[in-house]
Amino acid sequence: MLNFSFLSTHSVRKCLLALLLVSALPAVSRAADAPKKELSDKVSEELGKLKPLMDDKTKADEALAKVNALLAGAEPNSFDIAYLSQLKAQIYFGKEEYTNAIPRTRGRA
Repeated sequence: MLNFSFLSTHSVRKCLLALLLVSALPAVSRAADAPKKELSDKVSEELGKLKPLMDDKTKADEALAKVNALLAGAEPNSFDIAYLSQLKAQIYFGKEEYTNAIPRTRGRA
């Protein structure tokens, strides 16, 4: 039979704490690598210029052109893409072009 009497409660707690900390490291690393949920400086700056166009329904096409230009220059899989795509859909809804508001996926008509 094994004798573990040399392990005090204090040393067991230390070991458990060390295991807990080591197991948490990958989660901290993944969180640091996750994309930021904030707009880039460029998009933030351009949104100020875009607001008047969004408010004026007669300038929806101009607003759409600006959003498309920003989308073209945005980093792939960024928060900019998500936000600008939502904004683009909002413009199409305002124009009552509902089919354009929903992006088509490959392989679907």
